Amino acid sequence: MKKYLSYSELALYLRNKAEHRRRYVDGIYDPPTEAQQLGSLVHQAIDDPRTPWLKTLREWGWDSERMKPIRKLLTKVHTKRAPEREVSMRAETKSGVKLFSIFDGFDKADRVLYEYKTTGEKKRWTQWKVDTDLQLSFYAYVYWLNTHSFFREIRLYALHVVPGNCETFVTTRSRTDILRIEKIIDQSVVQMQREGIWELRKSRVDKNRENQGKLGV
Repeated sequence: MKKYLSYSELALYLRNKAEHRRRYVDGIYDPPTEAQQLGSLVHQAIDDPRTPWLKTLREWGWDSERMKPIRKLLTKVHTKRAPEREVSMRAETKSGVKLFSIFDGFDKADRVLYEYKTTGEKKRWTQWKVDTDLQLSFYAYVYWLNTHSFFREIRLYALHVVPGNCETFVTTRSRTDILRIEKIIDQSVVQMQREGIWELRKSRVDKNRENQGKLGV
């Protein structure tokens, strides 16, 4: 079974090796936080305007006043929807590492990547953070491996769920960025192999089977 490396896995490994083993080797996942649930709901509403987000927020116990910023935010983001949404792309590096990514949005004809980031009051995006963000470099690398070209433009929309505002950041990635993320990936994989966990990682199919077993499916 092919075991792909996603950016989410790579980022967790770089940030917290013990938690990476717990999640990707032992298969133990914590329930999503309220912020994560809200982020998923906002992304669903961007992907499909028919998403019953109002109904979901009511079920969570939100009142109309608390919903106002989300309504305001989704109204603004509606004009910033990509031609294609939730676009998956796979690739294989020169060293044989299989990569997997899902773009929030993509304009294939114009070679524009769209990324939506929900943020609370404490987390702020800056142009420097966007220009150096490894996730965007990972996506650019996957795209380059498939097309041998770069995104013409990368647009990151910072969705502030408390005030209901949306900031737009525009960036690009170069050959230097590609070489940097390539080195990070290769070094991380070699380290996982030395630790004896690379082959122990669960594939997406393995995870789905385990979840179905827990649900009695």
